[in-house]
Amino acid sequence: GSNVGLHRYDAEADAFTTFLFAHMRTQGAGNIELRTLFNDVSEYLWLGTSLRGLVRFHVDSGQYTQLMPDFHALSVPALEVNAINKDNDGLFWLGTNIGIMTYDPSTGAFDKFLTDDTLVNLTGISKIIFDPDGVRVWLSGEQGVVLYDRKTGEQRSIFDNDKNMNLRGKFIYCMLDDGQGSLWIGTADGLFSYDKEMNTSTKYNLANDSIYNIIQDRTGDIWVCTNAGLSSVTPAIRTQLQAK
Repeated sequence: GSNVGLHRYDAEADAFTTFLFAHMRTQGAGNIELRTLFNDVSEYLWLGTSLRGLVRFHVDSGQYTQLMPDFHALSVPALEVNAINKDNDGLFWLGTNIGIMTYDPSTGAFDKFLTDDTLVNLTGISKIIFDPDGVRVWLSGEQGVVLYDRKTGEQRSIFDNDKNMNLRGKFIYCMLDDGQGSLWIGTADGLFSYDKEMNTSTKYNLANDSIYNIIQDRTGDIWVCTNAGLSSVTPAIRTQLQAK
């Protein structure tokens, strides 16, 4: 994705197809900055943007649909969507410039959920991760990671509450759940793994400490994008190999 549109790469044909944002620009001034993508394994991709809020993209037809809340009710001139995930009930959770919102695709309704005023030490939400049962929600932002319990409503800042954590004050760029009980957290000061049950963290020494993206391959290895290139981590043995 870019501020021009979506770009789809066909590996077999070694070619790109671009789906432009042009028709959305005609509906208002300014560039459209794509902040995040979410694939809910349906016919749609869900886009988070800087000026147009939530956008639904129909993959087969290439058509965009803007999904806009009532800005007057929100008391904001525009909605920035920086993170998207979908819970077990089919609700979309959106990390926005005013906190966490939900979007119900069955009714088209947007609701405020957790605002910047009510979130514990968290602004600029960039990632939302649910545990498999949907009860615990992990929210990453500029200053750290907050654990939110949907049953009790309790919030706990991972960075502040545990004096043994070495993550406090680190600018968070990205976060990944490896499905094996750990979160992988990319910061401006390195890569960390966080054991969700033990509440402990480990820092990894890579070629560079600025971590911008983290993905996991089919074998379970963790791939990390840094200022100095691509690194890999094998969680089973916790070794680091600098990719050539």
